[in-house]
Amino acid sequence: MQELGGLNTVKDAPVVSGIILETDGNIDHSVLIEKEQQQFNEKYERVLAAKMQSLRYMCKLHLQICAIMSQLARHRDALIYG
Repeated sequence: MQELGGLNTVKDAPVVSGIILETDGNIDHSVLIEKEQQQFNEKYERVLAAKMQSLRYMCKLHLQICAIMSQLARHRDALIYG
């Protein structure tokens, strides 16, 4: 394996994401690691997005309860939710 940028000693080897693959059909392990890392990042982003949506909903709910409690002159209770 040789990274692009230097002299290419492997002739006619396919190139994927700047990494030369082996010509015998086996994918270089660094390419697999990149794909696994990308899949992990995508899954992690989806989990974070779902968590943020849940937290955003809870914040809105608490603010609405706080506003209702304040309108009912229950200010001490409103402080719990605010």
